[in-house]
Amino acid sequence: MIENLVREQYGTSVNLLERGGLTEGVIIPSERECIDILRDSLTDKQITHVAEKMRRAVFQIVPQKPFADFENAINLNRWPVQGQTNLTPYIRERFAKMPSSNEIQIGLVEGQARLPSTPLIRFPLKKQEVLYKKSLPEGVTVIHPRNYSLLQLNVMLNWECIDMDDWSILEDNSKDRTYFPVGSWCDDQVRFREYFPEPGNHDVRWRSAVMISTT
Repeated sequence: MIENLVREQYGTSVNLLERGGLTEGVIIPSERECIDILRDSLTDKQITHVAEKMRRAVFQIVPQKPFADFENAINLNRWPVQGQTNLTPYIRERFAKMPSSNEIQIGLVEGQARLPSTPLIRFPLKKQEVLYKKSLPEGVTVIHPRNYSLLQLNVMLNWECIDMDDWSILEDNSKDRTYFPVGSWCDDQVRFREYFPEPGNHDVRWRSAVMISTT
């Protein structure tokens, strides 16, 4: 199953990086290398999660470049009516602090454009996070801002967009827990902002990802 996903989507993944100007200074693994790395690295529980829980698994090749490069990748491929990628000042500063390198990660993310509602919306965000992460096998995480940017870019090239009605929670591994980073398509642009976790409930979406370093 994983091998078929890689074979079907490898060319699209590489093209996405080339269209976004994200290939400079990185060594992109071959299709065969991606298959071998994932075959040797993914656990049975992770494979089962991809097969049974991910809504539309999308294979991604993700350079660990500064987030500004991913913002620029989206802007380079904007539609004629699409605005510049919008980051709030807080999120711009927070994402700028994310560690970056020429390392490559490969893996699969949950890519359905509009995720269905979930019972988790009954709970405040911090409790949602606890419950959601408990449901994930070890090594499966909440989608990272870099991966989310590539998801948006991928569907943009087909004149579509992700999360028109909702916001997806993003995990940037920051120690700052004051706010939750989120992403969406809003007002004809890709947007990233912060959500204050309390008080009240929030109708947001949770996307899973399983990513493996190629080095």
